[in-house]
This record gives sequence, structure tokens and C-alpha cells, in this order.
Amino acid sequence: MHANFASKAIDALKLHGRIVTDPAQLAHAFNGFFTGIGTMLAQKIPQEQKTLDDFLCHPIPNSFALVPTNLNEIMDIANSANGTL
Repeated sequence: MHANFASKAIDALKLHGRIVTDPAQLAHAFNGFFTGIGTMLAQKIPQEQKTLDDFLCHPIPNSFALVPTNLNEIMDIANSANGTL
């Protein structure tokens, strides 16, 4: 570990106009900042009027999709294929 690491520790912050040095309050301040920064930045992103289709290329004719299934459907397919292998 680098020898200067301890000297870079934050031991005080100015919060709401006053200096805070209590480790619990410092931890709470950092937690509040880092848990809220994502929402704050997301609110600054301009809203687009585009839809998902505006970003997609032309559909590929030989494409496929997966749909949900269940155990009964799988068992029916497996049972119907028993004699075909």
C-alpha cells in the first residue's frame, strides 16, 4: 500500500454551511451523495420523443424469438419425438 494513503483520508466536510468531523455523519453524508447521484444525473438527461423502433434497423426475415414455456409443453414435445430419432 502506498505510504501517503492515510494522508488522503477525508476527516471533515462542509455540510449545509457547517463543518462536520463525526465519522458517522461523514459516512451518512457520503452514503446520501452516492445513493442519490444516479437519480440526480438521470433527471438531467433530456427526454427524447423517439421510440425503440426509431433505433432499430430493418427486421431480419430469418430471425426468431423465444417465448415462455412450461414443463408440460416440453414433456409433450419430448414424448411426441420418441419414435422419430
